[in-house]
Amino acid sequence: PYQYQLITTRCFNEFQIIQLRKENKYQIFIVYISKNAMLSIIVNELKSMRLKKLDTIVLGDFNYNAKNNNVLANYLSKTLRLKQIVSKPTYIFGPNTIDQIHVPNKLVDKITQLSRFNYYSDHMSFNICLP
Repeated sequence: PYQYQLITTRCFNEFQIIQLRKENKYQIFIVYISKNAMLSIIVNELKSMRLKKLDTIVLGDFNYNAKNNNVLANYLSKTLRLKQIVSKPTYIFGPNTIDQIHVPNKLVDKITQLSRFNYYSDHMSFNICLP
C-alpha cells in the first residue's frame, strides 16, 4: 500500500540524508545533522540530490532551533519555499525545536501530523500522512 522508493543516501560523520520518492508526487529527505556539521555542505548535497519535478519535503533532526537563521534554513525557506510546520519544542532537555518538518506551502493544511515523546528517546517522534 505504501509507494515509497529509496532514491539515494548520503552518509558522512557530520550528517546523513536518505532520499525517498512517493509515487511521482513527492521526494522526501530524511536528515540527521550533527551539531558541528557545516550547513553549506548539506545545502550543496540537497541541491545535487533534488529532483526538480517533485514536491520536496525535508524532515529530521536538524540539531539547531527552527527559529535560527542560517544557510540551510535560508535554502529551505527562501530557495525551496518550504514552510517549517513543527511549532512545539521537540527536545526534552530544552525549549528548542530541533526536529523539524519542512513542506511546500500548498501542503501545510493537507498534511496530518501526529507527535509525541516516547520513553526510549529524548526527542519527539512524528508520524505524518501525505495527501
